[in-house]
Amino acid sequence: MSTPRILAVAAIAAVFGVAVSVAHGSGTTKATAGAKAADPLSGTWRTAPVPMSRIRAAILAAHFTNADVDAFLSRLHFTHAKSLQFNDHFFVYRGKTRKVEQKFWDSSKPVPCCGDQGPYKLLSNGRVAITSDDPAVNNYRYVFSYRVQGKTLTLGFLSGTNSTLSKEELRFDKVVMVATAAAPYVRFR
Repeated sequence: MSTPRILAVAAIAAVFGVAVSVAHGSGTTKATAGAKAADPLSGTWRTAPVPMSRIRAAILAAHFTNADVDAFLSRLHFTHAKSLQFNDHFFVYRGKTRKVEQKFWDSSKPVPCCGDQGPYKLLSNGRVAITSDDPAVNNYRYVFSYRVQGKTLTLGFLSGTNSTLSKEELRFDKVVMVATAAAPYVRFR
């Protein structure tokens, strides 16, 4: 198969989330459903607007306090928000590193205000560990449970560690992670 044709097949496959490998010298192209079959999180997931009452309830149910919720809302400028929306995009970067781009925002606003991006690793028993690309904060590791049923992704915050944060800052980060898991996500793309 000619190089332009191989590139065209690879580009089309990438759009549809299919991994493509080329057997050099044989003139054949082999496509597999690699990305999504090997990684159930692959793709873009988004929540509907999540009411602040549901976010507050999730944070309190995780044994945090009303003061923790208020600090979360205040520090991220959500004190007047009625609901938040969350978006997670799981993808393979440069063909080898699994990454996730996490964003969230006041759902009455058109643009995400907050988030991070970094590598993730699928763990046993339906768990995923996420870190950051940002050298200022990449000493953290957050672990979530996950469950994919059809086009629905449910997350549960399990643990968080960060050797560079004070106990108070780590507590704040954990509140943020609980908020991101307060509602199910739906496959967006």
